Amino acid sequence: MQYFFFSYARNDSVDPYLRQFYDDLCNELSVRAGIRKESTGFFDIDQPTGTNWPATTGEAVGTCKVFVPVYSPWYFNSKPCGSEWHGFDRRLEQHRARTGETLASVLPVWWLPPEYEPPPTKYLHDTRDQFGVTYRESGLRSLITQAKHKDEYRAFLEKFAVQVRDAGRTPPRELHGVDLRTEPDAFARRVPTTAAAAVSGPKRVNFVVAVGSCEQMSTVRATLDAYGEGWDDWCPYVPDCVEPVVLKAQDVAVEQRMISGPVPAGRDLIDVLDLAQQRREIVVLIVDPWAVGLDDYRELLALLDTRRYNNVTIMFPGDEGEPRTLSNGVDAGDVLRLCIGNWLDDQSRAVRQDLGTVAKFEDELKRALIDTRARIVNRADVARRVRQSGATTRPVLIGPEG
Repeated sequence: MQYFFFSYARNDSVDPYLRQFYDDLCNELSVRAGIRKESTGFFDIDQPTGTNWPATTGEAVGTCKVFVPVYSPWYFNSKPCGSEWHGFDRRLEQHRARTGETLASVLPVWWLPPEYEPPPTKYLHDTRDQFGVTYRESGLRSLITQAKHKDEYRAFLEKFAVQVRDAGRTPPRELHGVDLRTEPDAFARRVPTTAAAAVSGPKRVNFVVAVGSCEQMSTVRATLDAYGEGWDDWCPYVPDCVEPVVLKAQDVAVEQRMISGPVPAGRDLIDVLDLAQQRREIVVLIVDPWAVGLDDYRELLALLDTRRYNNVTIMFPGDEGEPRTLSNGVDAGDVLRLCIGNWLDDQSRAVRQDLGTVAKFEDELKRALIDTRARIVNRADVARRVRQSGATTRPVLIGPEG
C-alpha cells in the first residue's frame, strides 16, 4: 500500500519538473510521516516493463490512502485520469454510505491552470489561496521552475506534505479489483436530455432487513455466530466474510450509483413498501431464512404474501443446501413456503435464493437492482391483491409436541 496516488496526465510526464515535484513530495512526506520513501507515493511510470498496468495501477487506486490529482490543461481530457478519479471516488462514496462522513482524501495540485473543470471537482474545497498569489494564478510549475520563487516552492512543499500526511490518517476502506480498462471516465462530458432523465429510473434503494438478534435467534437455532445485538450486525457468511450483510449490500448500491438506506423490518413493513412504490424507489427485503422461527417475522411475511410489488425483491443470504431445522423440529423451508408461497411461485425473479457465498449475494443483488430498475421504468409499478393460495391467517408451527 502506498500513502498517496499520484494521478497525472501522460502528456505532462515529459516535463522533468513534474518528476522533480513528485520526488520532492515523497522525500518531504517520508520525513514528516515517519515512513520509508518507497512507501510514500505511487507513480505508475515507475512500474517495470511488461506490467499489467490497468490492474496494478487500479490496485494502487483501490488501496492508497490519499489521491493527489495534478491539474493541468491535459488532465481533464485524459480518460485514464478520469478512470483513476472514478475508482477512488467509489471508495469515498462507500465510506459516506457506511458512516455519513465525507473524507478530505482528494488533495489536488494545480500544476498549470486547466481550461475546464468537470463536475466531480466542484465538491472539493479550493485551497489555492493558502499557497500565495503566484500559485493561484500560474500554478505550481511556476514556483518550481523560477529561482525567484524558490522559498515559495519550499513553503508549498512542506505545507502540502503535512496535508497529505493528515488526510492519510483517516483513509477510506480499501477496494480491491479496480481495473482501469473497465472503470468509467469521471470526466466524460455528458449532456443530459429530458428523454434520458425520463428513463434513468430510480436513484434510491431501501434495504429492509428481517433478522433477529442473537438473543432472539437463540430460541430458533443452536449456531449463533452470524448474529449480534441488532439487525445490522447480521453476518450470514461468517467466517468467510465478517462484515454485516447490510454493508455489503450498500457497497453494491454505491457501485450502481444509487443512494441506499437500510432499516429493520417492522410492523410498518407494508407502509414502507407502499411509500417506496409511490416514490418509485427500489426495495430489497433481505431475509434470514431462520427468522421464520420467530412469530413476528412469520406474520410479516404472511402479510406480504397477500400483495405484489414491481419494485420489491426478496433475497435470502446463506447456503441454500444448509439443513435448516428449527428448534421445534420443523423445517424452516416448509414454513417459508407456507408464509410466502405466492412470491416463491412467481417467475419474475422477485425472489433470489441459493446465495451460498458473499460473491454470489453481491452478484445477484447487482442483477436485482438492474432488473428492478428496468421493471419500474418499463411498466407501471402497481401493487395488487393476489389470489391467496396459501394461508390467510397467522402461520402456525407444528412440532413434535403438537
